Amino acid sequence: MTSSNQRDSAGELFGDPNELANLDVDLKNPLANAATEMFSYPWVRGVLSPKERALILLCLDASASQLEPSRLPQRISDARAEGATDREIVTVLHLTSLMACHSMSVGGLILSDVLLERGETSASGALNAEQEEAVRRFEEDGPVPRTMSDRLRTVMMLDPEHFNSMQTYISKAYAATDVVSVRFAHLVCLAFDVAPTHLYEAGIRIHIKEALDHGATTSEILEVFQLASLRGWRSVAAGLNVLNSQAQASE
Repeated sequence: MTSSNQRDSAGELFGDPNELANLDVDLKNPLANAATEMFSYPWVRGVLSPKERALILLCLDASASQLEPSRLPQRISDARAEGATDREIVTVLHLTSLMACHSMSVGGLILSDVLLERGETSASGALNAEQEEAVRRFEEDGPVPRTMSDRLRTVMMLDPEHFNSMQTYISKAYAATDVVSVRFAHLVCLAFDVAPTHLYEAGIRIHIKEALDHGATTSEILEVFQLASLRGWRSVAAGLNVLNSQAQASE
């Protein structure tokens, strides 16, 4: 492991050892050992490159569902230390912000269902000129040109203008292939979709397929899952920090 990887694999679990020095908790107990073995696995196996791993971790801590601003300075420093450029970092942050689209893709479907139940809209598939243009742009010019699903068609019909602006942003984020590969762009989006705080199944399926189609391996995808699972350890880490603070205050 590189020095930053060693810091991360242990630091992800126990933080700065100096902060826990006065805490009367045995961090060498079997439970802690089991946690260390499980959560440090991505660094032990090391399928993704150190730079890609650092950028995936940046994505996870910058994602809307689990944003931790206090951790971003270290994440960005780690990415730079592993060779990431500022353009790569910014591109990953833009890709990470695409989680916002799920507010429309999920909420829009529910809104459409409720309006249909109330008789305030119809299930007619007829499109007006603006909606037909939105379909054309999606199927021919989108980030992943493909037939628009019934799911997305329903969302688009609610507000074609916003749908077009959303697709334009998505397209431009994926178009930065001179900065990050299409394969890695899908791994980034897969990371926040599979995070325990999000678990967006439709997105997980799309990004697994696209990542595989663009050269990702099964092992690389599994490592993204494993990095995303680190969020589970934050329950223990946050509690240890509180215990540490209280232990120091009682001295």
